[in-house]
Amino acid sequence: MKTGQIYTHYLMIHNKNMNGIDNIKMPIDLKQIGIDFFIVVLTIKRSYFKEPFFLDSLLKHYNISLKSNDESEGNKLVRSLDYTDTKHEITLVPVETFLAYFESGMSCNKVIFIFHIARCGSTLITQMLNESPSFYTISEPPIINKILDPKSGLSNNISSRLLKASVNSINLTAPAGSLATVIKFRSWISLFLKSIIEIFPETPWLFVHRNGCEVLSSVIQSPPGWLRSKDAYSAFFAKHICLSENDFLSCSANEFITRLLGQFCKIAKENQSEKSYFVNYTSLQQDLFAYLDSINGLKISSEEKSLMCLSVQIYSKDVERKELFRSDSAAKIISLDKKQLFFAEKFTEVERKKLINNTFSKT
Repeated sequence: MKTGQIYTHYLMIHNKNMNGIDNIKMPIDLKQIGIDFFIVVLTIKRSYFKEPFFLDSLLKHYNISLKSNDESEGNKLVRSLDYTDTKHEITLVPVETFLAYFESGMSCNKVIFIFHIARCGSTLITQMLNESPSFYTISEPPIINKILDPKSGLSNNISSRLLKASVNSINLTAPAGSLATVIKFRSWISLFLKSIIEIFPETPWLFVHRNGCEVLSSVIQSPPGWLRSKDAYSAFFAKHICLSENDFLSCSANEFITRLLGQFCKIAKENQSEKSYFVNYTSLQQDLFAYLDSINGLKISSEEKSLMCLSVQIYSKDVERKELFRSDSAAKIISLDKKQLFFAEKFTEVERKKLINNTFSKT
């Protein structure tokens, strides 16, 4: 890996190599060496990322994956990347150098953020948007996860500055034909929603939500990182669901899940503005198209909308785009016992039901 002295020229986004191929410098990770922090930059050809998650794209095209053989990764909210086997150029850029180049408000596309409650159709939305060349979607970029990791070791000031620089940097990697860069976050990043939109006050954002009972069932069946790391991050999660750390540690998994899901919804509602729009899983296509039609300077053709509707028939998380979608909403609710249904109604649904859109202006 390269570490260097002056990266301003090296990090130029619109650069051409000797063969005339348009390359990009994509930030993918944050790495600490001793007391110093570096941004891990991947040199790749400019393109759209069509896979369900950016991690899928990194694995499929660049042989970069999450570390899987290290036991210490099991209870981390944000797992480390393994890029030892990639044949593409990896560069370590000092944080201050990265900030100096990307922190300023460099513009390219309009940026749209997607926050969500988890297991609610947010990935389906990015896959629908992938049917249009107007949208450049980056789903759950690992660099953002690393920066916002409560155990990153970064100060709040550096974390905020790096978040801004990383979004700017990602936006500048967009293909020339795109008009909007869509960044979908992981669900737990909804806890930082207020801070993020304060850093990007002009950026429109969506919050995708679904019946809390259905989400609870899905989370129990396939635990996300924030559930696996519950105890390791007890102080962080306890603060956000308004429990003492002792009470939190004795809190059941069902209560923790539903309290946290409710908190995601509560934060979204508290920060509702003309820049926000709520997308309900039960009316996902209708809500999404209503939002897209509201965006100034963006005209989605009827053909593109038809392709988006067709994409709904494919299971959104299938990398190969072959598995048909099968609705399991009813089965999810039936799988829960009375206590689980009680928790979902008490802690999640009471907040989610408040997510009603106000009239929004053109964004």
